[in-house]
Amino acid sequence: MIMVEDHHVTVSSGQYFAESARKFFGNIKLGFHADDDADAELMSAPLGACRLSRITASPHGVKATRVVQRSHDVDSIKLILQLEGQSIFEQDGKAFAFRPKSWIVYDPTR
Repeated sequence: MIMVEDHHVTVSSGQYFAESARKFFGNIKLGFHADDDADAELMSAPLGACRLSRITASPHGVKATRVVQRSHDVDSIKLILQLEGQSIFEQDGKAFAFRPKSWIVYDPTR
């Protein structure tokens, strides 16, 4: 369970995972089964005007309501790449099932 930050890369795991996820992704709530967050890891680095993050975690839920207020706020457009496993993304009453090698671009202000 570590959190390491320098000027370029942040690596968080265990108890620091949720804290870093909120820092980078906004007003979100994470739900893990029991102590499954112990193996969760978040690596994040700036990439010009963007931020590139990689999450490795056991199955979990993410809930968010109005992550940012305006479309010009930081992190206003998100790209999710599902490399392994499966996910379900829901927004505005519509659901999309992710499988490996699928992706979605979305606006978290909606």
